Amino acid sequence: MKNFREKTITAVKLLLLLAASAYCILRTNEVKSAVASSVERCVYVLIPSLYAMLIVSGILIRSGAMERFSRFFGAAGRALFGMTSGEVSIFLLSMFAGYPVGARMLSSSRAGRRRTELLLGVCFGAGPAFIFGCISGELYGSPSAGKAILISAVSANIILAVILSFTLRKETVQAKKKAPIELSGAMVADCVTSGGRALAGICFAVMAFSVLTSALDSLGAAELIGGFIARFAGVSHKDGETLFRSILDVTALSELTRGNYRLLPWISALISFGGVCVLFQISAVTSGNISLRPFLIIRLAAAAVSFFICRSIMPIMLRSETVAASTVKVRSFRAASPIPSIMLIIMTMMLICSANTHLKKERTVKSYAHKSEFISAPYL
Repeated sequence: MKNFREKTITAVKLLLLLAASAYCILRTNEVKSAVASSVERCVYVLIPSLYAMLIVSGILIRSGAMERFSRFFGAAGRALFGMTSGEVSIFLLSMFAGYPVGARMLSSSRAGRRRTELLLGVCFGAGPAFIFGCISGELYGSPSAGKAILISAVSANIILAVILSFTLRKETVQAKKKAPIELSGAMVADCVTSGGRALAGICFAVMAFSVLTSALDSLGAAELIGGFIARFAGVSHKDGETLFRSILDVTALSELTRGNYRLLPWISALISFGGVCVLFQISAVTSGNISLRPFLIIRLAAAAVSFFICRSIMPIMLRSETVAASTVKVRSFRAASPIPSIMLIIMTMMLICSANTHLKKERTVKSYAHKSEFISAPYL
C-alpha cells in the first residue's frame, strides 16, 4: 500500500511537471507577461522596500547585538512565552525583519525539532518595510492603514505565542554562552552579500509563482475561486481574483483596488498568513528537515486572529481617514526609475562574485600550505 502511494505521488509530480513544461511552450505570451509583471513588482517594490532591512537584520544577528538586547526581555519572555532570551530575540526580530528571517535564525538554533516547528509558526512576519512600502503605500497612501495591518499581525503573533507557551514551558533548552559583540567591515560586507542572496531568492520565487498564477488563470481556476471569494468577502470580482492570487503570492496584494478600506482586514489576514510562495521559501531555508504542518496550522490561525483584530481597530485607527475611494489620494511607492534597483542588483552580484573569489583563493592557499607541510615533513 505504501509503495503504491509513493508511486502515485511520483506519477502526479511527473504529470504536473509535464503540464508546466507544455504550458511554458504553448503559452509563451502569457508566461512572458506574467514574469514581466513580477519582475516589475520586484524592481519597483520589493527591492527598494526589503533590501535595507535584510542587511540590517543580518548585522544585528551576526554582531550579537540582538541577542544582547533581548536579555533585557529575557525574564518577561520566559514568563509570557516560555522562551529563552535567544528565542525571544528571534521572536521580536522576525516580526519586523521580513518573512524568511525567523526561519533562517531558527534553523541555526539549538532548539529541538518539535520546539523549532512550534516557534517557526510565531517567529514570522512581513515587517514594516513590506507593509508600509509594498501595501499601504501602494494601496492607500496613508500610514494609518499600514499601522493597522502591523498592529494586527504583531498582536496575532503575541496571542498565539502566549497560547503556545503552555507547551514550550514543558521543554528545557540549553542556554547559549554569552558571546561578545563583534562589528567589522568584513562582517558588514558579508551581510550585504547574504542580504543580496536572500533578496534574489525571494524575487526568483515571486517570478516562479507568477507563472503558476498565470496557468491557473488560463485554466479558469482564478476566475472560479475568485468569484467565491468575492461573494464571501463582499468585494468586486476582480478583487476576489486578486485575493486568490495573493494566497499563492502575497506580493499580488499590491494589485487590489486602491483606496478600498473594506479590503483592509483581508489584506491583514493574508499578510499574517504569508502565502504559498513564502511557505516554499521557508521549506527551502529549513532544507525540509522539519515538518511544516504545525507552521501551516499556526499561520492559518494567525490569519483569522489578525482579520478580527484589524476589523476591531479600524474605526479607531482610521477615524481621520476619508473612506470614499474617490477622494483617497494614493501615494504610490513606485520609484521614478528602475535604474537604481538595477544598479543595486549589479553591485550586489559584483560583491557576491568578489566574496566567492576571495573564498576560493583562501581555500587554495590553505590547501597549498597543507600540501607543502606534508611534503616537507621528515619521514619517521
